[in-house]
Amino acid sequence: MKRTKLNLLGAREQSRKLDQYSSWLRLSLLGITVTFALFVLSFAVINVFQSNRRTQLQRTKNQLISELSAKRENESKLIRLSNKLSSYNEFQKDDARFLPYFNLLQETLKEGSQSGVLSGFKVTKDRDVEFEIQFEDVDAMLNSFRFIETDEFLSKFDTLSLSNFSRVLRSLAGESETSIRLTFKGQFINLNQKQQ
Repeated sequence: MKRTKLNLLGAREQSRKLDQYSSWLRLSLLGITVTFALFVLSFAVINVFQSNRRTQLQRTKNQLISELSAKRENESKLIRLSNKLSSYNEFQKDDARFLPYFNLLQETLKEGSQSGVLSGFKVTKDRDVEFEIQFEDVDAMLNSFRFIETDEFLSKFDTLSLSNFSRVLRSLAGESETSIRLTFKGQFINLNQKQQ
């Protein structure tokens, strides 16, 4: 078949359709390219912001870790201090608080017995006391007994009794020395009640 006629109108219509398809194709490709470029650009911007945020969080984490380690040191110091405080409180519960009682006994002995020397002293937290007085001779001991039996001396104790009497002989460079020791047991009065 041979064509003898040319249909210019048909070719134009076809050409117009092809132009229209190609412009739609170009617009679609342009739209896809712009969309893809916007997607890549937004992804890059988000990645930069996340990277900055990650860096900032890492710095904050390092700072908090260093503060935490410093606080752990402080915490360990506080724990040690708390342990020491509880040990001190336990000690306070068991402490006899003997100094006021010791001073009371020393002053009382100085008032009444010039020759007696306090050679031993033990007191418990319940105010139970055991003390030893040493004398150089029998006359000094007898003078002290007169004072020990007075109400002034006995008023310092709830109970008091003589628990031991001993005589000690010592030899020094050929000379012998005698000393007498009296051991008393009893219970002091409560000084806190006395003061009120």
